[in-house]
Amino acid sequence: MTQKDILDFVGENEMLKISVVEKKAGIPTRSLYKALNGEQNLKPEYIEKLIQVLTPLGLKLKDKFKVVSIINNKGGVAKTTTACNLGAALSRMGKKVLLIDADPQGNLTQHLGYKDPQQFESRELSDVIEGNCNVNDSILKYQENLHIIPSTTNLDFTNKNLNRNSGPSSYKLVKRLVIDKIEMEYDYIFFDLSPSFALITNDACLIASNRALIPVDASEFAFRGINNVINHINDYKEENPNLEILGFLFTKSGRTKDMNKYKEALRSTNYKVFNTEIAVRDMAYNKGPLYGKDIFSLFEDESLKRQEKEGIKKGMEEHTNLATEFIEYV
Repeated sequence: MTQKDILDFVGENEMLKISVVEKKAGIPTRSLYKALNGEQNLKPEYIEKLIQVLTPLGLKLKDKFKVVSIINNKGGVAKTTTACNLGAALSRMGKKVLLIDADPQGNLTQHLGYKDPQQFESRELSDVIEGNCNVNDSILKYQENLHIIPSTTNLDFTNKNLNRNSGPSSYKLVKRLVIDKIEMEYDYIFFDLSPSFALITNDACLIASNRALIPVDASEFAFRGINNVINHINDYKEENPNLEILGFLFTKSGRTKDMNKYKEALRSTNYKVFNTEIAVRDMAYNKGPLYGKDIFSLFEDESLKRQEKEGIKKGMEEHTNLATEFIEYV
């Protein structure tokens, strides 16, 4: 549930008296009024109180299945590309999206143009987890509806520190310090996880998630590792009963006989396989990180030639279809 959901509900119900709602919720006078007029944002604690008051009046809670870890222990399956461009597609559909770079390589951060760590010095994910920075101060506004919490190799040092002081509370740091404080501000939150299953921060992100999305290329090598990914996710069901596998997404997709064989085998399981397939194209997907842009913003770059934009346009269509399917499914 976001601030927008509450403001839309109040705005559509003219019979509601704002002063009465504020009083029942125990929030400061005129705080809801100012939010309706765009003068200020509601604090997360105000949103929670308003939900309690407005739910009996017809406000419907959205599904909580909106915190998604994008995971695979095989590199090169377009995890980061999926996080970036799915998030961008959803944001262009009016959804408010937060991307969290949980990979010490920081590829997602760089993909969106934040190539110089000084742009967010002492305000990255590792700083939030170690308690040196408030999560709200770490959020970079890439676009109006698309934000990111960046990462660098500093996250490796955070993992080493957590390993030395490992305990049950370490695995709940991301949920407590990140998700619990900002979840109500966004429609969807995506973690771009490291391929390494040995990182405590990876585990902490899974414990903070409701769903896991698994990008996979249709190859024998990738297919052999799928059970390891499934088992790894299921290992955290006890800690996080809400964690479920959202489904598999074919990336680097093609139409060869072998690829079709692996696709059919995966579709024969009990897990959802997205109908949309992402055919990662060198031209479209290599230029995105190079220019520091998602695929939609890249298409709008006037320096690109018409021929270059053809492959990019197809990639945009694929991610728009994926976003539509994603919304319908969740």
